[in-house]
Amino acid sequence: MPKATKKSGKTSGKNANVQPKATSKSTPSQGSSEDTQQSKRKRDQNEDEVNGESAKNKTARVTRNATAEAAEDVEGDTIRQTSDDQEISLADLAKAVPALKQMHTRMKGGNRQVGKRSSGDKFQLSLSLLEVFADRYRAARNAHKGVDYQRLSTTKNFKDFKGHAEELRTKEPELKVLLMKALAEQREIDAGKPMKNIEALEEEIVMLDVQHKEDVAKCKQLEVDIEQQEEQHSLTVSKLKESYEVEIGKLQNELNEVKAKYDALKEVMTGRGKSAELGGEVNEVKDKVAELEQKMEAETTRQAELVAFGNSLDEMEQRLVAEAKDLKARRESIKDEWVDLDNEKSRHAFHT
Repeated sequence: MPKATKKSGKTSGKNANVQPKATSKSTPSQGSSEDTQQSKRKRDQNEDEVNGESAKNKTARVTRNATAEAAEDVEGDTIRQTSDDQEISLADLAKAVPALKQMHTRMKGGNRQVGKRSSGDKFQLSLSLLEVFADRYRAARNAHKGVDYQRLSTTKNFKDFKGHAEELRTKEPELKVLLMKALAEQREIDAGKPMKNIEALEEEIVMLDVQHKEDVAKCKQLEVDIEQQEEQHSLTVSKLKESYEVEIGKLQNELNEVKAKYDALKEVMTGRGKSAELGGEVNEVKDKVAELEQKMEAETTRQAELVAFGNSLDEMEQRLVAEAKDLKARRESIKDEWVDLDNEKSRHAFHT
């Protein structure tokens, strides 16, 4: 730069009208600073691309898992509700947007970005787009109106959503979930509760993966055990069923026999049975009845004979009684005659 000379308090006329020229070129110090920053950014980018590929993939996976977990934590109570039911208050929203940015900073872990979107993931919002989306959402809420998604989809940041405003609208519930998640984490941090860093999250994911594999193995073993128990149960049920069927068959046969005997006896008792149709039991009963009838008939005959014999005895007794009376009368008559003879003999002797 030209030096301004000062002579005895007077300025040279030549230099009186000289003014500094405006230039677009940076000063050496400014240019050096910008070169240094560009070199550092390029170096950081190269380091991320060369040495940080694995970490970047892990970080991206952790980010996706954290986002999915945040969505799952409130999915049942929030995403399924209407927009009016899950609105965040303006006071909480004012704290939630910065909290979301801080949460993303923690998730990045010092990296400029967390992973890259796949080519087929056109409508997936990156962390930076989520932050822009959060700012637009907060501005609309502060203006007491909804987000103009048709207009927002035509902006530079959301050019992938051009012509797909409804796709962008479907991201609002996800944004609200993340805002509430970020606000909850920030409140825990403010309360002194330490938050997990990327390394801790990665370790937790590894542990969860191991636990998941163990759970899968246990589940498969349980399936095998259940299948074996089902086979054993089926075999036991089959054996019991066969045993029950045999026992039921025996009982049914016995019941049929009892019913047949009962019906046959009932027919005999009512007199409607036919000899040709009766079974062995009925024939046996009939034979016994016939035998009893024969015995009764013989007994009746014998009783009649006894009655006749008794009657003859009675007649004989009456005859003997009559004869006895006659003999007694004759004896008395003879006795009287003997007395008369004895008296006659005595008189005759007296006269003689």
